[in-house]
Amino acid sequence: MVILDNYIVRIYRRDKSDPDRIVGIVEDIASNVQRRFTGFQELSKILVAAEGRSPRKKRGKLPARERK
Repeated sequence: MVILDNYIVRIYRRDKSDPDRIVGIVEDIASNVQRRFTGFQELSKILVAAEGRSPRKKRGKLPARERK
């Protein structure tokens, strides 16, 4: 099942010397809910928590027994 979510991310401040220092708002288009964030960690948590999903793991090679 593929889930398609649409967001508007507005970035109001960012520090070029420290990329994690970023401030903005995420707006969920479907629900029209806005949430503020003050760093990439918070932005990531907002997007992941939107539907109770957990962050995607890095893709790698599957063990031989799990390959099709």
